[in-house]
Amino acid sequence: MNKQTFILTDDNHDYRKSCLFGLQDYEAVECIGEAENGQLLLAMLKEKQPDFLLLDIDMPILNGEKTLVMVKAFYPKVKVIMLSMHHDYNVTMRLLSLGANGYITKDSDIEVFYKTIQGVQTVDTFFNDHVMRAFIAVTENNGRHN
Repeated sequence: MNKQTFILTDDNHDYRKSCLFGLQDYEAVECIGEAENGQLLLAMLKEKQPDFLLLDIDMPILNGEKTLVMVKAFYPKVKVIMLSMHHDYNVTMRLLSLGANGYITKDSDIEVFYKTIQGVQTVDTFFNDHVMRAFIAVTENNGRHN
């Protein structure tokens, strides 16, 4: 199996290092770059074409939501997994509607990261437990987070 390459974009240096440390045990994935905001990521994408992105929502200069829209417009084959501390189901569903292929809360176990990464490689949009709960909540409760 070929390694799935990715770029990690998050403004928190310590979080990036922690995430990469956790994923280093999974031989099927390889980080080919890091960026601290969407503007730097878009510049990097001119040179590197990863299989997927791990993209934080809350960043300075160019946030994750705006970056997602631009990535999907200019690099539609690149899968995008959004990262956030937000557990708000409306935020999750809005990002999925903008083209995100997955959504991971930053406090998730590293296994959730890996399963979501593998999932978006298999299907266009991967519904991990958080995304399933978001879909159900928004569908049944008009997005109220319980």
